[in-house]
Amino acid sequence: MGQYDFTTRPNRLKQFTYKWQSSEDNPDLLQLWVADMDFLPVPEIKDAIVSYGQEHIFGYNYFKESLYQAVIDWEKSEHGYEVKKEDISFIDGVVPAISVAIQAFTQKGDAVLINSPVYYPFARTVRLNDRKLVENSLS
Repeated sequence: MGQYDFTTRPNRLKQFTYKWQSSEDNPDLLQLWVADMDFLPVPEIKDAIVSYGQEHIFGYNYFKESLYQAVIDWEKSEHGYEVKKEDISFIDGVVPAISVAIQAFTQKGDAVLINSPVYYPFARTVRLNDRKLVENSLS
């Protein structure tokens, strides 16, 4: 891996991003969001995405055995956990993952504690799962 450019600020306006949508009429308005990065992509990742796109048909793919093994090995080396493949569920995003965790570990009407301020979908996800939202203010 080489050196990465974390100083160039790419122009994200007019790229249909939620983060920058309200700044399209006021380009000097600085958006401060969670998890939407404003730096150039790492070249190796960009190259891997382009390469994959050139070699594959887009559809519903299954996960390679090597991905499961990488998770199993990482959990063992980093946390000492013995994880089996059937214990692993891949979820497409933190908000859906929180919803799955709420459903797995709580019952309707149970209280779920979140620290606030926090990413707004977290509280909504608690409520949408019919749980009682309890907020611990960090402000």
